[in-house]
Amino acid sequence: MRGSRRLVYAASALIVLAGALALVRWQVRVRRSEPDLVPVAWRAVDQLDLAELREEALDSARRLVRAFPDSPHAWLVTAKLQSRLGATADSMNTCRRCLDIDPQFWAAYHQMASIAIGRGEYGEAENYYRKLVAGDPSSEEALTLLAETLIHGGKLDEAIALLESSQAHGLAETARQMLLGQAYLELQKYEQAKECFTSVLAAAPKYPDAWYALGNACTRLGDADQAKYCREQFDRFKTASKSAYTDPGGVRRDLDSMRALVATVHQSAGREHLRHGDTAEAERYWRRAAELSPDDQDVRRALALFYRAAERWPEAFQMVAELRRIAPDQARHAILAGSIHAQAGQFDEAAEAYREATRMAPTSSAGFAALAHLYLLFDRSPTEAADLARQAVACEPTPPNYFLLAQTLIRLKDPTGARAAIEQAIRGDPHNQQYQSVYQSILAGLR
Repeated sequence: MRGSRRLVYAASALIVLAGALALVRWQVRVRRSEPDLVPVAWRAVDQLDLAELREEALDSARRLVRAFPDSPHAWLVTAKLQSRLGATADSMNTCRRCLDIDPQFWAAYHQMASIAIGRGEYGEAENYYRKLVAGDPSSEEALTLLAETLIHGGKLDEAIALLESSQAHGLAETARQMLLGQAYLELQKYEQAKECFTSVLAAAPKYPDAWYALGNACTRLGDADQAKYCREQFDRFKTASKSAYTDPGGVRRDLDSMRALVATVHQSAGREHLRHGDTAEAERYWRRAAELSPDDQDVRRALALFYRAAERWPEAFQMVAELRRIAPDQARHAILAGSIHAQAGQFDEAAEAYREATRMAPTSSAGFAALAHLYLLFDRSPTEAADLARQAVACEPTPPNYFLLAQTLIRLKDPTGARAAIEQAIRGDPHNQQYQSVYQSILAGLR
């Protein structure tokens, strides 16, 4: 189903050579008496073949569980790698080991459900996702995955009931409507499906999958002209969203895919070392991941944030420059640049970066909110800060944006306006203690 996010870790095209790379059963064994491993000296990326890259990934996972044998996060890295290499039975066993360490380690259920879906065992996947939802009822991802699994498993009425329940109110409306539309389409309720997909496109007019799904609904309803228009829009936006990357085919493609897999393992290893306070190893793994995957944005954002926290400004800006090379039109990278300038005490540079973000994404509140925060942080014009906060609210009337507006109005010495703004924030998030505390302070000032 085109509209749903991929639920299956597809059988990897990474291991294509039959001989040396034939998948074998792999089980990580840990001896707690083993001494700490000396950091490995990695070879240059362009000197590694498929088998050597695969071994680097396995070695990274082994080292991680040796370093942190009682961490379910470390074992989950192994489980995911095992699954990607085709050893799904071992991956399931490793997930159970995670749960032996921490019965509430919900990410293990996520991994087990993914494996079950890959086997076509939707009932088993549903059970795992229900445990995931029970453990974290507010998780948008868990609810989405459960709904998708119900749809794929043919439990369409149950999926609709879930998506229309109060439990699903935390989902982004576009995601909820897209899933509802898919369920209605499968039930042959084409008018309802059309309404859902039309709602999605009203909020996200460049979403190709929604155009494709709407075209299907229109075809079933006999509206050939509208179906043709939807297909044209799908082709238009699908083409626009494609990467400029040209598939080189053959061994080169397999090498790039394996490098990306190894980079993913190293990223996870870096996060786990950082969780345990080993910043040097975290940086080392992340730098290797960036070397292996020259267009990976996640690891470069992680490094930029790492360098920002360490106040290593040149390296932080180097990572931002790489992010902008990879994705020059993404406002979030401009916002990241602004945050680094702000922490470095560079108001003008930060303000310009945030303004650039508002130009890139004028309907998003993020750039306007960041600018308003910047004005508050540097104690600049309270009038302009309040105007920026109002623009953020106009874009997205969320509790955090209303809270930001209240803060700017307090600085502007407008307690009545601040009270109205904080009341809106509390209405959206009534249990937020910070909002309640500010509200009480405003009320005390008005007495």
